[in-house]
Amino acid sequence: MNQSARILPLDGLRAIAIALVVLNHYFIHLTFRGSEFMRPIFRLGWTGVDLFFVLSGFLVGGILLQNKSATNLLPVFFARRALRILVPYFLFLMAAIVTTYCFHIPFAAYRWIPFALQLQPLYFAVTNDFPILYLSPLWTLGLEECFYVLLPIALLTANEKTIIRFCKVGIFAFPLLRLALYSYSTKFYSLCMVMRPEGLLMGLLLANEWRNLETRRRLAEQKNKLIGMWFVTGVFSIVTCNNQDYFPTHYTTAVLYTFTACFYCTSVILVLLANPRALITRFLSSEPMRYIGQISYMIYLLHMLVYFWVTELTGDYSVPGGIKCGLITIGLSALSWSWMEKKLVKYGHTFQYLTQNSLQSKQVTASPLNGSPDQLRALHRAP
Repeated sequence: MNQSARILPLDGLRAIAIALVVLNHYFIHLTFRGSEFMRPIFRLGWTGVDLFFVLSGFLVGGILLQNKSATNLLPVFFARRALRILVPYFLFLMAAIVTTYCFHIPFAAYRWIPFALQLQPLYFAVTNDFPILYLSPLWTLGLEECFYVLLPIALLTANEKTIIRFCKVGIFAFPLLRLALYSYSTKFYSLCMVMRPEGLLMGLLLANEWRNLETRRRLAEQKNKLIGMWFVTGVFSIVTCNNQDYFPTHYTTAVLYTFTACFYCTSVILVLLANPRALITRFLSSEPMRYIGQISYMIYLLHMLVYFWVTELTGDYSVPGGIKCGLITIGLSALSWSWMEKKLVKYGHTFQYLTQNSLQSKQVTASPLNGSPDQLRALHRAP
């Protein structure tokens, strides 16, 4: 997989993921004309984070697998991730702290430490509490940061086959572990919710397989079976999300996260295999979809903070109020992308991965033997 070439439809999938999350957070509890038809989508909206996980596992995992032999893998990767993820995140965290003090929300100073250290999943798992509305979505970022830290280190210290084997085992082991924990005690509910790396693991497995042209050919030949799997996992996810009163909570917790990850992983495969002129590919690759996908990270950070400010200041919890929050969030995210994030990403790309071959190439290029005729004559005259 050549990571230098951007896969445009995947930006569109990011747009769908953030749309699902925002619709769920803004409109799930509202009643309006036609809401009974939209509610299944709103209830499925929380699974948008699983689509983010699959995309992160595929794209970031693909970059790391492609550059695993680089002599500067860790510094370049961490520098790029810090510029793309941490700088916007800490600016958001500062805004969240200011908001907390402006509205006199009781939240002790030491409780900000896990958020500053990207340990949000651990905080929610231990406290079993999501204390402030605009902080609750941050657990997904902490889980992804854990993936970003552990995977490059694992690639340098362990055999690639061992890592792939761990991913395959983890996809089956984590739902069983969630089932065991929640069956033992309901106090593990938050732990089970944040302990769902299947999307990241599936994305990484897909990135590993996608490098092989023969694997791509086999997947294309099995496209009908993939569509069947996509349909079955999608129906299961929709039915379970919209009928949780009929399913034991521990059953939902244990299995649903894995099925939604499988549904979105299959979706990514089908998008990758789709004809470039197909309607779905053209839609996902359209400028509006790609742009929303590009600014989706800041939308994710800001959407609940904006919702909190608007609802606290206006008391408007209506559908127009939610639309207004969405437009404000998109506007602020667009400004952030234009003024800051785009420049940070561009600067991050100035850090290049270096392999032994590229180093040797640079050494050959810098050799006097590749110099000008005057330099060569001077070399021959040298004693």
